[in-house]
Amino acid sequence: MNYEISVLQALRDKLRCKEIWAVGANRYRNPDDDLSTDFEERREESYKALKQSLDAHVFIEMLKQAMKDGLEKMDRGLSKNEKVRITEKGNGWISLSPLEPQTEPVNLSRVKSELLRPDTSPILKTKKSF
Repeated sequence: MNYEISVLQALRDKLRCKEIWAVGANRYRNPDDDLSTDFEERREESYKALKQSLDAHVFIEMLKQAMKDGLEKMDRGLSKNEKVRITEKGNGWISLSPLEPQTEPVNLSRVKSELLRPDTSPILKTKKSF
């Protein structure tokens, strides 16, 4: 049973990223079916619409720069954040202070009380039907 669950979890992950696909499915179809049939003829137009370069090296450099900018922003903000510490453990583990509990949403108590009412609860109705 554990093996089957592991297989199903791996299958789910592969389906989500379209590494594998299901024939005849819509959401989990072959990713090649997502492209327009005239993509090769309209490649330049498509890349312009997406504001992307046709040159893969330019695209990669843009990604690298965005990642570098993001890491620098995180590095600048990390020292100002009182709830986050870098510890001496290992190669510098990240330690987070516990957050303050949030206040309960206004309508949550109403939803709870409505669900617990025996005459309207869909859960209780289902149980009675057995």
